[in-house]
Amino acid sequence: MEISSAPAHHALPTATGDAETLEGLLRNCAELGEPRLLEWRDKEGRTPLIIAALKNHEQCVEMLLASKADVTCQGCEGTALHYAICKGSSHTSIIKLLLENAANPFVRTDDCRTPLDEAMAEHMYDVVDIMRQMVPWSGLADVTVRGPVS
Repeated sequence: MEISSAPAHHALPTATGDAETLEGLLRNCAELGEPRLLEWRDKEGRTPLIIAALKNHEQCVEMLLASKADVTCQGCEGTALHYAICKGSSHTSIIKLLLENAANPFVRTDDCRTPLDEAMAEHMYDVVDIMRQMVPWSGLADVTVRGPVS
């Protein structure tokens, strides 16, 4: 995984949820034809989209997705979808946004975990159900969502 040489301050607005500053940076990058903001990675390999998803900054996630941030990029712990799911049900709106923008719940990390695996392991059955509703499962084994056994 290559770490971009773009300045670290490019990720700061996504970490703090500063949508106004992020909007200015995205506008400047678009005007210059310079996608480095979307490609920048921190020392853990996280992109601005991953950081915004991790921090539950919905407006920043929306802006990054509108600017064509790559939902398939992986940091050390997976994609933005992996990170959002690991934070729990409080990130459901971020999870939906990512899935609406082609995030793949079946992509594996280096240790073979998928976002679907994470949601199942954390008993996030509402999120698994959202995945079932939003993602084509054609040709895949059916996953029946069941709550804990009483």
